Amino acid sequence: AYEFVCPNDTAKVYAALCGGQPYDPTKGYCVLDTVRTPEEYKKYKACWEKSTDWTTHFCDTRDGSVYAFLEIGGQVWMGQNLGYADSIATPSLIKGKECFGGNLGCIYTWAAAIDSIALARNPDNPMTCGYNTPESRCHLPQLVRGICPHGWHLPNANDFALLKDALFPALNNLSHEQDAY
Repeated sequence: AYEFVCPNDTAKVYAALCGGQPYDPTKGYCVLDTVRTPEEYKKYKACWEKSTDWTTHFCDTRDGSVYAFLEIGGQVWMGQNLGYADSIATPSLIKGKECFGGNLGCIYTWAAAIDSIALARNPDNPMTCGYNTPESRCHLPQLVRGICPHGWHLPNANDFALLKDALFPALNNLSHEQDAY
């Protein structure tokens, strides 16, 4: 740190940069171009472990969890169950999940999975959906992030069709042969 003293003013300038911005290295760590407090550093430490194979894993920066992923038929799928459970940051998860610990992940109600509270609070297009009543049904967009990590979305019918085609190509041939009769 450099301290510049001018008449009636003092400024402290740090030589350290994080994400192109100056930061005080005595108060945090620069990790992946983001300044992290010591508490965040401990919480998210798994996200920047050098021993992790980042060609087959990714980090959910919301909670520091690391998940495997794999490619099937040109699509990228999570290789394990999501275990996100922060019901303070995502109120839809209050009473909308059951988590099992370890790498087993969680199961979610549909309302929690689509993050229905976030949909209802959307200032541009508020929707009340995710519950099994006619008045609460809504037309979801093609891609729904819901509770998924940044850059991911809940699979839709097209995603599942592509997955089925990749996993069971013989079924596609059977259905086409039946169409021919």
